[in-house]
Formats: sequence, C-alpha cells, structure tokens
Amino acid sequence: MIDLTMNIEDKVICSQCVGNKYLKKMVVDASAIGVCSYCNKSKPSVIKINRLADRIESVFKIHFSPIAIDSYENTWLCDRDEYDFYWDFDSKSPQEIIEVIAGLSSKISTEIVAILSKRRPSLKPGDIDDFVNLFDSDTRLEERYQAEYAQDWAKLEHDLHHKSRFFNAGLINFVSDLFKDIEKPNGIRKFIEKNWIKPVYRARIARGRIDLAKILSDAPTQLGVPFGRSVQKSGRMNAVGIPVFYGSLDRRTCLAEVRAAVGSDVVVGKFEFLRPVSLLNIEKFKKDLKMDIFNPLYSETAKKSYFLHELSIKFSKPVLPEDEAFDYLLTQYICEYLSECIDPPIDGLIFNSTQVKNKKNIVLFQRALHVEKWDVPKEASYTISNEQGDEDDLIILIEKLIGRQVKQNDECSSRLESEPNIVPTLRLDPENIFIERIMEVSYQSDSRKYRKIIDDPKTPIEF
Repeated sequence: MIDLTMNIEDKVICSQCVGNKYLKKMVVDASAIGVCSYCNKSKPSVIKINRLADRIESVFKIHFSPIAIDSYENTWLCDRDEYDFYWDFDSKSPQEIIEVIAGLSSKISTEIVAILSKRRPSLKPGDIDDFVNLFDSDTRLEERYQAEYAQDWAKLEHDLHHKSRFFNAGLINFVSDLFKDIEKPNGIRKFIEKNWIKPVYRARIARGRIDLAKILSDAPTQLGVPFGRSVQKSGRMNAVGIPVFYGSLDRRTCLAEVRAAVGSDVVVGKFEFLRPVSLLNIEKFKKDLKMDIFNPLYSETAKKSYFLHELSIKFSKPVLPEDEAFDYLLTQYICEYLSECIDPPIDGLIFNSTQVKNKKNIVLFQRALHVEKWDVPKEASYTISNEQGDEDDLIILIEKLIGRQVKQNDECSSRLESEPNIVPTLRLDPENIFIERIMEVSYQSDSRKYRKIIDDPKTPIEF
C-alpha cells in the first residue's frame, strides 16, 4: 500500500534502503543528512525519492519496452517449422522489475511506480512506447535486447538454412564477435573447465550377435570415434564426415542417449582421460552473464548475454529426427568455430542431456577424441559375468575375431596407425565394459487433455 500520510514526492530514502550498488552510491554521494521516510532512522546520506525515480526512469527508457508482437516477430514465433526459435519470454510488471534491478522493497517500488506512472515517457514519435505508459500497473515489459536478439537469431537461422551456408559473412562476423573476448577474466573464460579428468561413458548399439562380438573383439576402436566416410551421420555438434566424440558423465545417461529398442544389446564403455582437457561448460551460460543494468557499460553486454542464454537452450533442446538436418545447422557451425578458431584452443563442450533431466553430456573435438589401442597378449582370455546361458558361443566368436588377422583398409580402424604423430587422449577401461540388454523403456510426460465442445443449438446466444 502507498503511504498517504505525506506526499510521495516529498519523501526521502537512505542508502540502507537501496540494494543496488550504483543507486546506493548515488545516495551516498548526495551527502544530505535527514530522516529516511522508509526506515524512520536519521541517516548521513538521503535523497528525495523523486531523484531515485528519475534515475530508474532513465534506465527504463533505454532498456525496456512493452510486450508487442509485430508482424516479423509473429512469423518466427508461430511458424516453428521455418524459424525454430525457442526463447522463453520473461515479461514482468514495472513494479516487479524495479524490485529486482534496484534492490528495493515492494512498498518503495510501488511508490516509485506511482510517481513514474504520472509522467508521460518522452520518447521519439512513432515508437510503440509513445502510446503505452511504461509504468502502468497493467503493462508487461521485456528488455529491448531480448526482442532484438530474438530477431537476430531468427535471421541467422533463416540465412543459414536458405541463403548461404559456407560463405555466410554475417554469421562469421556475428559468432566472431560473440566469442572474441573468451579469454578475458570477466568473459566466457570463467566457464571453461581447464583441468577436466573425470571419466566419460560412450555406448554403441549392437545390430545382432555377430555385431556384438565384433564390438567386443576390438572395443577401443569400435566404441571410439569413426573417421572419414565412416562418419555417415550428422549430429547436434558435427556435420557428416566430421568426427567428434559424444559421451555422458554417467552410465545410465549414456544408455538413454543412444535410444536403443527393446530387446537390443548395447555395449557401454568407461573411458579415462590420459591428460587433462579444457571443456567449455555451455550450461553455465544459463546463469546471469549480464552486468548491473545501472552500469554504464551494460548495453555492450546485454545482447551477448541473451544470445548465450538461448544458445545453452539450443544445445540441449530435443529435436525430432526429421528436423535434425535443419535444426542442427547452427549448433554444428558454432561447434566448428569453437573447435578451430579459439585461441588458446578448447577440447570440447559440456552440455545438458536431452534424454535425462539434470544430467550432463560432453563432446570432444578432433584434437581430444583419439583412443589408445589395447596391447592384448595372445594368451588373454575373456569372460562375461551374469551369464544368461548363451554366452559361450559369443566368447568363442570373440576369440575367433581377435585371432583372425584381417587387413584393415577402412579409415575408422587405421587412423592412429597411418598418423603416428597423433597422441591418444582417451583410454578404454577394460574392467568397465558392460553389455546392456534393453528390457523395457519408460517415459515421463506432461499430459494435456483435448476435448471437443459441441454447441447446443437450443442454447440462446447472448450479446
């Protein structure tokens, strides 16, 4: 409730009742002694609430606008097949925004809104805000950069999908600008895990009994990454023919990610790092990267923050198989940029699993995906625990495949031998290889009920 015992414009506020450090400094710098109208204490530094409202109003005029869907925005919000934008609009009332950005109590925020709602924002003619009172209690606001970057994102995707893919100057400039300050202390560098050595799991579906034996007979190669023409499928982080190492930080998530059919066998292996790697943690982009909105340099960082937030969502957003060809293009492009154009280089990314909530996956770029070969003695033997009674023939088949000297002509298995300068980064733990038989699959869903309503013709229509 607004205090009616005195005129709001005549009230004063002290620095202790202001949470934002820039506004607090503004009060302290005033050096005016008085009794705060809100905590009722005598303070060495107070200013009139009107002056605080002036400063807040100036920020609103620059950084906020009413929610309005124009024709261009409506295109990419509605036509999801064409512009797959997934921004979660975070609109708030003026009072809610002031409470957050200024660090004020609900009562003080309400009174500031009351002061500002009496003023007509002086904006340029033709601006949509000319016809809307920014501080009306019914107005819902968003940051201008949110809408601007939403449009930029939609245009980037459209141009990459339908105009220019390999020589897209706009996209090159945009991504270069986005990551140009990656090594600055206050930049994205703080999200790089520089000495990552935690193990990672990787899985492969066996297409029948012989395929299962083949995988187990040369597990480091078969569970590792194929190369060249063997990379026949694109992924979220790679185009066809470009190898990357996808893995999960735990075994159950790894199993879920391959989406195996019921009744199939999946081989899951635990890989250890032979050296520390540097991984950019995409999920940390979801945290607030922006500086204080009252900081004079705020405008330079706000737009980048919105894009990085959206990018983190894009990296872990589920995509239907029929949409992958288009929907993966932008993440593939950004991954290739991060792999090839960052100095000093990074080895990969950490991102959220699309299959298991709150679990993590990693992708390793080409400099960090090579797996160490096993040096298996001739007298080695092989066992499968928890036998189902039909494993003897599998062991025999594995031993035959291992003992058979077959010339390897494909790039997948000869990469390390043909390029001896490549130093392996990963080692498959021979004590942690699992054969998982898929017995059932369960789903968690958000259920909504659809109901067709048939009007009763006998019911009169009211006007």
